[in-house]
Amino acid sequence: DYNSLIMLLNEMIGLCRVSGQKEKSLGYAGQVLQLMQQLGMQDSEAYATTLLNVATACRAAGKHAEAYQFYMEVFPLYEKWLTPGDYHYASLYNNMSLLFQETEEYERAIECQGKALAVLEAIPGREFETAVSHANMASTLCKISELEEAPEIAFQAAEEAQCAIEIFERRGIEDVHKAAALAAYADAMVLLSEYGKAQSYYKTALDLIERLVGREESYERVAEKLEYAREQARK
Repeated sequence: DYNSLIMLLNEMIGLCRVSGQKEKSLGYAGQVLQLMQQLGMQDSEAYATTLLNVATACRAAGKHAEAYQFYMEVFPLYEKWLTPGDYHYASLYNNMSLLFQETEEYERAIECQGKALAVLEAIPGREFETAVSHANMASTLCKISELEEAPEIAFQAAEEAQCAIEIFERRGIEDVHKAAALAAYADAMVLLSEYGKAQSYYKTALDLIERLVGREESYERVAEKLEYAREQARK
């Protein structure tokens, strides 16, 4: 039952990625690509979905060039199998924006986030994906605010993060993306010297991350930011 095996391997890519098992995630990625190629599925929508998962696994493992190449391979398949404006494009743009954040190409990240939101705002019932885009936008704006020493951009970041948090809470969603939105809001508060608010949101994000995926890499990053906010508050 190859279809079930392909689905399972894709799920394992994601599970190992979010739990910090990067090498295992890449291992499953290699397995599923090889299997689908052997089955002659390179020209299918399912292969595009797998490429997206593999690219995201590469991004999480710091293999940025490989991730970008896989993301680029998704576009022609989406153009063949999906209608323009399909919500899958938003997922692709969101993931690419995270890659550009990590490579410090923040303007390209903002461009991708804008494209994701444009797709989602035209589709009813995509509040979760919209919230994810707002959270990603907030994170990027925080980076730009820090680099340019521009507090007005930090205010924009806080607004984007708050928008995401409100959607997650209204929908009752407890998800790693909500944790990212909470951490992004806290980042904005640090940039605005609101260290008390920052600590509160970092703590909430940490509790959620630990409950969902344990004390893995993202937990450690947020914990370091919390300690920094505490140090600044004591000064």
